[in-house]
Amino acid sequence: MRRIALAVILATLVIVSGFGVALAKPSLLDAGNIERGAFVDYGYSSPPWYPPEEETDSYKWALRIYWSNENLPLNITVYTGNEPISGTFTAIEAGFTTWDAATSTSVYGSITENSTGTWPGVILDGNNTVAWASIDGPGGIIGVTYYWYYRDTKKMVEFDIVLDSDDTWSTSGATTAFDVQNVATHEAGHTLVLGDLRSPRDGALTMHAYTWLGDTIKRTLGVGDILGIQTIYGE
Repeated sequence: MRRIALAVILATLVIVSGFGVALAKPSLLDAGNIERGAFVDYGYSSPPWYPPEEETDSYKWALRIYWSNENLPLNITVYTGNEPISGTFTAIEAGFTTWDAATSTSVYGSITENSTGTWPGVILDGNNTVAWASIDGPGGIIGVTYYWYYRDTKKMVEFDIVLDSDDTWSTSGATTAFDVQNVATHEAGHTLVLGDLRSPRDGALTMHAYTWLGDTIKRTLGVGDILGIQTIYGE
């Protein structure tokens, strides 16, 4: 059985060469006051335990980082030129709108697909992106959410999500593949800087750390997920 666990890295990261993505130093922004973090997500071939049906009220707000009102709503570009299967944009878009529906604040604005352009990579350029790229081959990492924030104010600056095009994916909940919407909804939670939960009792929540082939539980927010976004952005 392929064993995978989700890890959270809140310090500045160095991207391994296998990611095949570009990095650049910030130019227009205050680079000296900006910190970068990442949530690195893995997956299981099967559930590490049978997920509980009861939803808990747990959530984790990492470092109290948040999007300030002047930056909302967030515009997002989804690059699908390297998507491993067709139709991933709709599933990814649903991951973001699921969170938006849980709060009165319009966190996410325009979510647009770019199917022909070249993704600029993991780069601090003022643009929020989602893209498919080769990360570490089949197995291992299935997605990474990178985020930048001001060290002094804890205000968010930008995020970039990378989904591993080398893994097996589905938009229908197929039991032999990772579900795009399921993973995208979890990654969207990381753009709110909601962290991973690891207790088995929290296994029915979107922000629980473990996912597996055929998992669709995370498509729908649980009690703790909703409490998390409403704590930051209101009911």
